[in-house]
Amino acid sequence: MLDSIEQSMTLVRDDEDLELPNVVRVAAQAVLLLINKYYSLMKDCELYIIAIGAYNFFTLSFLY
Repeated sequence: MLDSIEQSMTLVRDDEDLELPNVVRVAAQAVLLLINKYYSLMKDCELYIIAIGAYNFFTLSFLY
């Protein structure tokens, strides 16, 4: 899940052909920094991985 978001935000940040405003590129960089924070938290504690997975499962099952 985080991998696909990371790839998308990297493309938005680095792609010159999209002609996006600079504020969008800065926002994509902020998302990448936040993803790196989550990755470091997941390295420190396995329970964090379980919590993220459970949150996504229950949120998606509640919406559908």
